[in-house]
Parts: sequence; C-alpha cells; structure tokens
Amino acid sequence: MKKLLLISLCAISFGRVSAQVELKISPVGLLFETVAISVESAVSENFGLDVDAIFNSEVSGFNVSGKYYFNPKYRIDGFHIGAFTGNLGDDFGFGFLAGTKLVSKKNITFEIALGIGRSVDGGGVGYGKLHLGYRLSGKRDAKTKAG
Repeated sequence: MKKLLLISLCAISFGRVSAQVELKISPVGLLFETVAISVESAVSENFGLDVDAIFNSEVSGFNVSGKYYFNPKYRIDGFHIGAFTGNLGDDFGFGFLAGTKLVSKKNITFEIALGIGRSVDGGGVGYGKLHLGYRLSGKRDAKTKAG
C-alpha cells in the first residue's frame, strides 16, 4: 500500500511539472554510509513537490513533502514551509517543516530544512535535510510578475 501511494504521488507531481526539476543528494549521509536522494518538481512559482528516498544497510524509507516558497526569486527557491509524510523502516508519520534553498548561476542548489511531526503509533518523527543538487530544467531567470 505504501509503495502504491508513493508511486501515485510521484506520477501526479511529475505529471504537473512546470519545466523545472531538481535532483539533490545529501553529502552528510554519504559520510555515514547512507544514501539520501531527492527529486523536487515545481508545480507553480511558489509551490514544489519533493520526494526523498533514504537507503543504508539497515533501513530504507521515503518522504513526500509539499513546500510553499515565500517570495521566490528564481521559482521554488528561498525560504519555505511545508508538510511531509513518509516512513523510515516501520515508522510512518507526518509533520511540518521549514527551510531555505539557494540556487547558483550555474543551477547548483543548496537546501537546508528541519521539521518535526508525529508517527502513527504516537511517537515523534524528525525531518532533516542538507542537500546539494542540480536544477535540470528551467532557467534561473527571475520569475515574471503579471501586471
């Protein structure tokens, strides 16, 4: 059931891509033999959908998050808040997050975010992200304002 939910959310989010996709990885995770990768797509200038996958020799999991970006300069960048849901091993939960993302002139991204939530069994769950990545599509041009 969890895999079907993840596949459905991915299909919906990437079917609505506004010509902008970012691939990201956690360099800190690699130091601890953990691969944490992320794909984020722009749904609008202010809203992005992000899917994270976490793997190591002992446990694997995923997160799906929706992020609202306040006053983005180059579409889905700058300060953001959002909600996440996902699992790590057998622990499934949901919560809220806040963070920021910077985009360089060469489309290199740097994102840091923290969040907290509650698991289905009543415990607490955390959300942490320190990712480097690359914006594959969509130019870094400033967003256009109507009017």
